[in-house]
Amino acid sequence: MARSTILPLVAAAALLAGGAAFSVADAQSTMTSSEVGIPSRDLPAGLAGPTGVKTQVAAVDEMASNDKILTKDGIRYACTGVGEDSRSDPRWKNFAAKLVFTVKGGGYLPDVMARIENGKGKQVFSMKCAAPWLLVDLPADHYKVVATAEGPQGKRFEQTADLSVGAKGQHEAIIRFDGIPG
Repeated sequence: MARSTILPLVAAAALLAGGAAFSVADAQSTMTSSEVGIPSRDLPAGLAGPTGVKTQVAAVDEMASNDKILTKDGIRYACTGVGEDSRSDPRWKNFAAKLVFTVKGGGYLPDVMARIENGKGKQVFSMKCAAPWLLVDLPADHYKVVATAEGPQGKRFEQTADLSVGAKGQHEAIIRFDGIPG
């Protein structure tokens, strides 16, 4: 789901959460649940209260939009790989590293949190993508990728992969989650 789709949903959840004010930067508006006529008592327990709202907003901010080239902490990246047109986009060949997330059967896996550490063990990048490919412009070095995904019944799975990025060309790491059926 694209960020432009998710934000209104998060805004609606926030409006329902105890009538607290909520600002959506993309919409440039602030509203309360009483202004939209939805009583906060109709919320499921997990969504009620301002703490749940903050968690939802943080999750949206940390999940990258698909097919857009973005920058985080000075590093260019893109989340992509949904659909043939997206996978064949020539822009993706210009990234130094390509991480591909898959399930046991080889199918693509979206919504993976990836943390990248350099050869000295320092975290240099982290991102959760709504798509199964994460492209990152990393300088030449050896990296460790720690990827976390959610499987059936909310069980968390973690995989690690080594990634060597050279001075030229794209270097790919396929990270397969054997514990998640596909």
